Amino acid sequence: MDKKIYSGISCNESDIEADNIPDSVVIIDDALNVVFWNKASESLFGQSFHQTKGKNILILLKDENLKNIIREYSNYVENIPDDSTGFFRKERLNINNQEICIDFSISSFNINETGYAVFIARDVSKQIESDFEKEYFTNIVLSSNDAIIGISLEGDVISWNPGAQRIYGYTSDEISGKNIDILIPEEKKYEIKAEIEKIRSGKTIRSMETERITKSGKKINVVFTMSPVKDKSGEIKSASIIASDITFEKEVFKIMIRYISEAAMRLKNPAEMVRLNLFNLIEQIKNDSIEKENLILNLNIQMKNTQQIVHNLRELNQAIIGSYDEVPDEYVKYFNS
Repeated sequence: MDKKIYSGISCNESDIEADNIPDSVVIIDDALNVVFWNKASESLFGQSFHQTKGKNILILLKDENLKNIIREYSNYVENIPDDSTGFFRKERLNINNQEICIDFSISSFNINETGYAVFIARDVSKQIESDFEKEYFTNIVLSSNDAIIGISLEGDVISWNPGAQRIYGYTSDEISGKNIDILIPEEKKYEIKAEIEKIRSGKTIRSMETERITKSGKKINVVFTMSPVKDKSGEIKSASIIASDITFEKEVFKIMIRYISEAAMRLKNPAEMVRLNLFNLIEQIKNDSIEKENLILNLNIQMKNTQQIVHNLRELNQAIIGSYDEVPDEYVKYFNS
């Protein structure tokens, strides 16, 4: 630091070691002229101490918001009777054509009846971006209909979202610290041990279908993905489970299979009969061995046969729908189409 400029403060670079800290540190005198400008300030504002020393800070700075802050607090370098702590605020500034967010503080002090102000600025853009991402993902976890669960490598529950409560019935307080095998049927408890071993080795288990038990004791069908969770050093510390309740979909699938099987049985004989009759009619037409009246009569008979097939299918549709009160409207519409 230029000792001539800074001799009034009786300090030099080695005394304050400001060049060694990551925050931008700028000191101005009561005329708003720069008397100190550290390395971090050079990086932040794009100007060296050699370029800025002795110059008015309002001329050096280009961002109007930052200039207004300095004007607002200019009283800190004018006739201040005692050392005092300044103000702290967060500002979004345009520095070197790049918008960044800065934590800004100003403090003041007097030496030999001369007022000085210390401006300390920290670029917190990455921190804010990180905080936003954390908040964003937290909102996803909290609002998800899926169960999102964190477990230790011993299988103990360490996090439990509202989706997990909706699917399994346990609140976070009820299940935190308990082993995940509380959700697993006795005959499937071996699965979780094998799954955790895969997680320990860094593998991800994707879209596995299995059964689970709710707080009420009801068995449900779920499909889940289990992934390893690593710390900053890359060491696997825990596992995340994302699970969807597919019980309803499984029931609807069973209904569809039953419908298709029953429809195939009801259609097989009548449809085969219509096919054979139409084949015979075609052969007779080719051989010119059928009169027009008989042709029309036979075609009418086949139309009635096809109408009976359609009637049988409609009866089947109603029987299927009537046996399952919770068939969604889209399925009802499909069955009746």
